[in-house]
Amino acid sequence: MRLERRHGLAGVTLALTLASCELEPEQLEPFPEVLLVVDTDALVPQLFDRVQVDLYTVPSAPDEVPVWFFSDTTLRGAPETWPMSFAVVRERLDEDQEVLVRVRLYPDGKVRDNRGERFFPEETLEQFVDTCPTFLDVDAVVDGFLRESGDPDDEGVLPPYEPLPNLTIDRLVRVPMTRGAQGRIEVTLRGACAGVQADLVGLASCVDDGDRVKHATEVIAPTATRPTAPSTIVATYPPPRPCEVPASPTTTLPFDEVVCVDGGAFLLGDPAVFGFDDFDGFPERVAHIPPLAVDRFEVSVGRFRRALAEGRLAGVELPLPNEDELATTSLAPAERHCTFSAEPRGREEHPLNCVSFETARAFCQAEGGDLPTEAQWEHLAAAAGRPSQNRYPWGSTEPTCDRAVFARIDDVTSDASACLDLGYGVQPLRAETPPGGDGGPEGDGDVTPTYGIVGMAGNLREWTRDEYRAYCSACWATAPLEDPRCEGTGSSRRTVRGGDWGRGVDSLLGGLRDEGFEASAASPRVGFRCVRAGAGGEP
Repeated sequence: MRLERRHGLAGVTLALTLASCELEPEQLEPFPEVLLVVDTDALVPQLFDRVQVDLYTVPSAPDEVPVWFFSDTTLRGAPETWPMSFAVVRERLDEDQEVLVRVRLYPDGKVRDNRGERFFPEETLEQFVDTCPTFLDVDAVVDGFLRESGDPDDEGVLPPYEPLPNLTIDRLVRVPMTRGAQGRIEVTLRGACAGVQADLVGLASCVDDGDRVKHATEVIAPTATRPTAPSTIVATYPPPRPCEVPASPTTTLPFDEVVCVDGGAFLLGDPAVFGFDDFDGFPERVAHIPPLAVDRFEVSVGRFRRALAEGRLAGVELPLPNEDELATTSLAPAERHCTFSAEPRGREEHPLNCVSFETARAFCQAEGGDLPTEAQWEHLAAAAGRPSQNRYPWGSTEPTCDRAVFARIDDVTSDASACLDLGYGVQPLRAETPPGGDGGPEGDGDVTPTYGIVGMAGNLREWTRDEYRAYCSACWATAPLEDPRCEGTGSSRRTVRGGDWGRGVDSLLGGLRDEGFEASAASPRVGFRCVRAGAGGEP
């Protein structure tokens, strides 16, 4: 990156003065020049690949704020291009001055309209339990803040876009520009700081541990040499998280298998899921998920019945029973769509539905685990074991009726009946497994790549542990980077994820969130699967 001439800052220049050919050349005082060497331990290019550099004046009085005067962006998606470096040079020698440098690392294309600084301190975000903060809720724009210095021209206009804060590593550096001083400052953009927005007014940003610190003026090292060797820390955070299969339940029944899934980082949310108000799949955020041992299939009727027979569910409310045949039309009573019965009725290999959140969670805890969080569920459905995130659990290929169980209802007014000729209602678990053949690059059936987790798109939606809140609410905005979740807000609703047999094709998107169900509710369209810690600790 080269910082070209903008309102008083320039690239390296050379000035010579010759009085006459008989005089010795005058040795001029060098312009102040500081080389910034920027490295990162974040996942490049899996999550981060573009850098934006902004320059601001540093306030000289308590009632002043930084004023922007320069920006530039560059792609840095190849690990061997790190560390990057650029020089900040001042071409005036009359006085010392500080420059505030803001370096932001983010995924290419993940930007928003630049409408002035929008910084929300955590104590402000905590007020927004049920609603989302807006630009006008906290007026962080002081008169003159983030405006051009001098007259704007083609090179001095504030950029129309800025990186999305939730997906950005955002670092401030106070650079002294002292007469005759030349040297180097080293900066590391830490993956642990992802999503922690810099506070320009408070001159504070995240350095290494997820918390903002107020910055003092940096000390310049005397050498100004550029790095010659590639970074040794790129993509080292988070470190590899291999899964180790823990003790699991006895797998004597079909569809009891447990899959060990390595931990990893991904972008939680999907900007394509919008227009659903609180159910929107944005704002996106970075999430680090631990290793998990995951049920390959949703919990079956037979597996639940076995736990009952072994006495592991004493006092737990039973799913709603259906002592008749499964419904073949939506005109049948709701309980006719339930798969559980007091005694076996040939549905032991169906996924268990008509089960409340409390019962589902009690079952998973009796099995030594828990329900997945929303972030864990979406990591499994959209990212785990893949070089990039996918729209659907199996990949990016558009759904077809023979791949997943969806649109199996007799509703001629919507696309939810598009696959009805393959059978009405909930289907046995084996209906979601590959039917055979080579299946092409994304395999067959409703099956994730690498780990082979089945049925995350269709047949039944699935309970997750999280209380239902919008992603822009305080519960999610203040959730940690590591294994984020939304609990303890007092909501009686829990989020369910995935599509089901009675919904259309849009419900199969891995990032789609549901409106949330009351924890005591039991629906013919909702089931569950369990997760357990894959390398010690809590799931």
